[in-house]
Amino acid sequence: MRTKIQWAEHIRQWQESGLSRRKFCEIQGLSYVSFLYHQKRSVELAKDGGNFEQVFIHAKESLEKIEFCTPSGGRWSFPVHTPKELIRFLISL
Repeated sequence: MRTKIQWAEHIRQWQESGLSRRKFCEIQGLSYVSFLYHQKRSVELAKDGGNFEQVFIHAKESLEKIEFCTPSGGRWSFPVHTPKELIRFLISL
């Protein structure tokens, strides 16, 4: 299973290749349908700014948890030892 980062790299390589999507996928051994999905998704994200929202991290003296707050009122708290990959994944949902 490929990650979002790997798909982004495949899409970038395809854009630079000058090949059709189908031919690029054939040469790279990629699923054409999966490539279309991720390429379409990257275009949609680019149109709406990637759905990014500014996140403020408030430093507190206590190191028991990490707390994220967004301007729209979203708030997440995680134990301080939560793996950063898990935090990234949960916030991306």
